[in-house]
Amino acid sequence: MSYLKAAKLSLSDQIFILIGIIFILTIKRYS
Repeated sequence: MSYLKAAKLSLSDQIFILIGIIFILTIKRYS
């Protein structure tokens, strides 16, 4: 169970990082 929880946290962290990268790229385009 704890392994599944860790995997879920890792996946959500990866998604959060992806969103952050896209956000930064969008800001660079407008600036």
